[in-house]
Amino acid sequence: MGCAKSEKAAILLGAVGANVTTERTKGFKDQIKAQAPGIEITSEQTGEFAHPGPRVRRVPRRGGPSYAY
Repeated sequence: MGCAKSEKAAILLGAVGANVTTERTKGFKDQIKAQAPGIEITSEQTGEFAHPGPRVRRVPRRGGPSYAY
């Protein structure tokens, strides 16, 4: 496996500051360097993948719960 010519790539990060994000990013960079040295990581940005929490809305229903998630 490898890259014959120079390519550029960006990394979308998970939760900023989380150990898993830091470790996963380091592992990814290490593998890119080892297996595809022609790829240059040009930027990193959070993907803001975390969901803000459950969204609850009122749903009128007969004989059932009045809230849906």
